[in-house]
Amino acid sequence: MHQTVAELAETEPRSALRVIQETAYPLDGFIQEQPKAAVAILGSGIGAAGEGWDIDGSHPYATIPNFPTSAVAGHAGELLTGRIGGTRAVVMSGRSHFYETGSMDQLAFAIRTLCACGIEALILTNSAGAVSGRVEPGAMMLIEDHI
Repeated sequence: MHQTVAELAETEPRSALRVIQETAYPLDGFIQEQPKAAVAILGSGIGAAGEGWDIDGSHPYATIPNFPTSAVAGHAGELLTGRIGGTRAVVMSGRSHFYETGSMDQLAFAIRTLCACGIEALILTNSAGAVSGRVEPGAMMLIEDHI
């Protein structure tokens, strides 16, 4: 049975980095060009946002060694490669949640792996509610802080 990143970090601090590198290495075969400027994480209700993007590859998380998966409905569980507005990008369509893993290290693992692949910018998305009646369902919002 595989140890989690958190378990490895507790027993051998440098082992967590080794696991990230071992996970990033096979991604080189999936990624045709190094993603430079953007990574988006698409969760519940946001998966359709990728329509119109120039996607050239789709890789289920289950086929990527050590990559965390999600069983939550609405999370496709695949790594997409392509271009968004002309910028080379890797897109996480779905993600794991703390209540699924119980580990903040596991939540950060996928992002740390993508950083090891060379991403320079990270765009995080989520579904958020609003208390204002002026905000229509599906509207884009910028969240500047959280509780």
